[in-house]
Amino acid sequence: LSTAMIGWYAVLFSAAFACVYLLWRRFFAADGIAGLGVVCALVAGLGATHMTLGLTQVDFIALLFLLLFWGEPVSWRAGLWLAPLIFLRPLFILLAIALVVRRRWSALAALAGTGAALIALFFPLLGPGGLATYLRHNPALRYPVEYFIGSSSLYKVLTSLHVNDGSFSLATHPVY
Repeated sequence: LSTAMIGWYAVLFSAAFACVYLLWRRFFAADGIAGLGVVCALVAGLGATHMTLGLTQVDFIALLFLLLFWGEPVSWRAGLWLAPLIFLRPLFILLAIALVVRRRWSALAALAGTGAALIALFFPLLGPGGLATYLRHNPALRYPVEYFIGSSSLYKVLTSLHVNDGSFSLATHPVY
């Protein structure tokens, strides 16, 4: 397990560094090295960064795919970046609506093709019940409530406004 964690942390830190670079290129490139320092300070200073790395979550990987999608000028490659993002964080399927509205059909085709390829790749590893289990018994439903209210998050603010039943569910907290 410790060897696997070293590998996983290498992936997470690589994604984090790639995100810092892409954020710098997108928003602070004109400021040169000072802009890079600002991005590094902002990312390193966020409590969510520490929490993400401490809990070994995939947020930097998801952010990396989001930044690649958002900054991609080639339509079909945008769809290519969106597919793994949707697999990591299903709520990002809403970005497909933006593709429909903008009539980026090649991006939608690439999204569908990449999604099908990812399913074909991982189906033998997970088996037929793997995806169904994830959809029906999502692990986030079993996280302790402290996971969601222990950081400076929207959920923490909303739970301070009303009584919390001790579990996390969008059904029980529709405002969130």
